[in-house]
This record gives sequence, structure tokens and C-alpha cells, in this order.
Amino acid sequence: MKHAFALFCVLGSVLLFASGVHSAPDCTASGDLSDVCAGTTGLSASVPVQAMGTTYLWSISGNGTIVGPNDQPSVNYSAGAAGLLTLTIQVTDPMMDTCTDNYPMTVYA
Repeated sequence: MKHAFALFCVLGSVLLFASGVHSAPDCTASGDLSDVCAGTTGLSASVPVQAMGTTYLWSISGNGTIVGPNDQPSVNYSAGAAGLLTLTIQVTDPMMDTCTDNYPMTVYA
């Protein structure tokens, strides 16, 4: 979603100050996002670095573990036992627009 902004002044007070066009956040991840073998370590994924003030939240469900911080544009993770895992990224920009994307993977024995 794109938003156009304008500057409105009333009695010398700025009610809204923004200019330009705002693009929605991008949750398109790249990296190690395909099926893996059980016990694989050193996996990583990342999304594009976005506007200052953007927050990032990575989570994992199933047979995997996030290794290190989960609040950066990139994340490190490892696969656990055979089964399934899903890596999820949520990006929220300063305008509170949010995107979420899930990356399911099979963990093979």
C-alpha cells in the first residue's frame, strides 16, 4: 500500500508533516529457505533493510531454533530433528504498516 502525505498547518501548528510516497514493508526473504537435513546448523535468512524505525521479528515453529537475535533484518537458525519447521518474518514500518511471511521447510532425517 502506498500513502501520499501532505503538510497541514493550523494557527501555526503542524498537524501532519510528511512528504513523498510511502511504500509498504517488504517481507520477501532470501537465504537458506529450502528443505534441510536434521541437525543442520549455520542457516540464515534475511529481508531487505528498510526505513529507519522499522522493526523486524523472526520466529520459528516446529523442529528448529533461532540462534542469536531475532529482531534484525537477518536471522541465524538451525534445524532440529526430522519433521517440519516454519520460519516466519514480521516487518512493521514507522507508519505501522505490517507484513508477515512464512517459509515452511521439511527437515529430513
